Amino acid sequence: MTKEQIKSISIIGLGLIGTSLARAWQAAFEAEGRKLFISGYDNNFANKDKKEILNYGLNRFESDFQYLCAVDLVVLAAPVQENIKTLRKIKRFLKPKTLVVDASSTKQAIMDVAKELDVRFVGMHPIAGSELRGYQNSNPDLFRGKPVAICADEKLLKQAKVKDFQALMELIGAEPFVVDAASHDKIFAKISHLPQLLSTAIVNYCAEDLDKAGTGLQDMARLSGSAWLVWQDIFATNQTEIADVLAAFSQKLQSLSNDIRAGNYEAIEQEFQSGNENYQKLQKRTQQ
Repeated sequence: MTKEQIKSISIIGLGLIGTSLARAWQAAFEAEGRKLFISGYDNNFANKDKKEILNYGLNRFESDFQYLCAVDLVVLAAPVQENIKTLRKIKRFLKPKTLVVDASSTKQAIMDVAKELDVRFVGMHPIAGSELRGYQNSNPDLFRGKPVAICADEKLLKQAKVKDFQALMELIGAEPFVVDAASHDKIFAKISHLPQLLSTAIVNYCAEDLDKAGTGLQDMARLSGSAWLVWQDIFATNQTEIADVLAAFSQKLQSLSNDIRAGNYEAIEQEFQSGNENYQKLQKRTQQ
């Protein structure tokens, strides 16, 4: 890690991801005998939450945005459209030294706004999470062994504070990789947004027979417990890519339907073989 770059952090949005980051960073710094001061804010918190959150990695709950921006690093960890609103709101308070990152699941929309506002900004997407939500379900090990997408131009990536931020993510066990925003949104429409929609559609399609379902449907339906509050923003900020992926996948389903109806079991067997092989690849990746 570069010297003396990030010692104070503000996290705006104290749900699962934001609070897990706070807990992970505090634990990592404590293990190395270093001090890190983390402030945070969440506009959905009641008074009891403001007190309780101090047991989850925060040194201070603060609603003053000028105070929150007087730090080395600001993390926007709410849903993407809320993050965009916050970015516009805090622009006037940001210090030249302050780096802003977000933890949104789509990247192009917020990075366009950051460029418009001329904010020193890095897009981040931790490929980690849960169908559970809220700071009470936070986990300091949530990011361990998980990829983290980093989106920024080459010039910014060479800056010491940005390198220090990437080192912060590595410190908590994450595996940063660099990708441009457009490619990110196209890739994750396929490997993240499509599975969510399929899980939701399947459990709703089978709703009348859920009392007879076993673990197979439960496995497929896990993502259907995800929060609409998060996903409505994802769909709104990546609608073209998601719609294109759904259209392409519907053709895949139609092809399977045609093969089943025609008794073309060789083609279906090939699908199973490919599925088995790709599942093993996925298992190896997720177990590393």
